[in-house]
Amino acid sequence: MNSKLYLNKGLYDNKKIFENTIEAIKAGIKLNLGLYLTVRETKDHELIIYEDSNLSRLHNVKDKIDDMTFEEISYLSYYHIPKLDEVLKTIDGKVDIILNLKIKTKNKDIVNILDSYKGKLILLGQTKIINSLLKKKENYLVGEILTKGSFNLFMKKINFKSVDINYYDKLKIKKLKEDNIPLIGYLIDNKGLYEDYKDLFDYLIVDNYNNLKLK
Repeated sequence: MNSKLYLNKGLYDNKKIFENTIEAIKAGIKLNLGLYLTVRETKDHELIIYEDSNLSRLHNVKDKIDDMTFEEISYLSYYHIPKLDEVLKTIDGKVDIILNLKIKTKNKDIVNILDSYKGKLILLGQTKIINSLLKKKENYLVGEILTKGSFNLFMKKINFKSVDINYYDKLKIKKLKEDNIPLIGYLIDNKGLYEDYKDLFDYLIVDNYNNLKLK
């Protein structure tokens, strides 16, 4: 992992450039920062880049992503929602990527798509999903998510831990550092949080990057 900062959903303002779009991803690449992207699965098993489990926040549609086909989602969306393979072709190894895989293990396309990517991939997801992927390819960089109600996930291997700062105070974070496993902190969305946590974590996932006003 080369980047200290990873942009959640790319670089966007949801006015001219919408989150998780090809435009937001290209804007993030120009800053030479890492990207943190969420992968979801549609009803017809297409893998798309989209943050939420439904369309209500951005499109005022309550239907869930996994209850709709890709064609239905594309029709209702105000902008183009990209598929995973389209996004990976756009990034093409230019920056590091963390993928949060909110998908079902039965989707066989994920292995072929990930294997065709020539850049570095860091994967997060449910234990059964990550472990099933490791059966196919042991050298994936993978990690567990530590948030509210987290417990021992019995993953085959852990390259890093991703820590939700809303549920892990600084004392707990310092305790985690004793394990000598790289830590990723999320979600940092203002300069105050950045200053508070920048020295506690090896890597940070940031949202609203422009609000950080970093030089």
